[in-house]
Amino acid sequence: MSMTDATPERNREAIVTRLAAQAVTAYPAEAKRIRCAMQMVLDHRVYLVHDGICFVESQSQQGMYYRLERNHCYCAATVARCAHVWARALLKRLIAEQDIPTEAPTPTRYHAQYYPYDSTTPLEGEAYEDPEGQGWVFLLDGTPAATFVDRYALILLGEVGIAEAQRTLDGDYVKKVCGY
Repeated sequence: MSMTDATPERNREAIVTRLAAQAVTAYPAEAKRIRCAMQMVLDHRVYLVHDGICFVESQSQQGMYYRLERNHCYCAATVARCAHVWARALLKRLIAEQDIPTEAPTPTRYHAQYYPYDSTTPLEGEAYEDPEGQGWVFLLDGTPAATFVDRYALILLGEVGIAEAQRTLDGDYVKKVCGY
């Protein structure tokens, strides 16, 4: 790595460290979670996706991501501001300070079946290609957890946007077919 390549990373580290120190000063009781969040940001384990959705990689389970919507995290923590929420806040402030554009194209979401390698039974959910090129993200129906998966383990069943629009046009099939 050349000296010019390392400079943006050092600047990033300095900004995140300063932002974390400011947060600890303002919220001393949250210091441990803020320091943990700072490390997540420095390790590039926080991903802003779109529409206020963010994924933060688990510290204990590599490949497991916690989904955040607005300021709500779906992890098991019993506090309102878990380390994942702090990590998202630090990354958003870092982006604002570095004037990094955040408008990425919204990925096309698909209804999908995922076949884990250790199972012949598919899991139902939604999938989309990660905008950062890290692979495919699978969201299991009924759970907030997201997982990066191999594209070859997915069967894409149709775009969510198109299916929802068609459902709106067609009306309620259950009511039409079954009469209730």
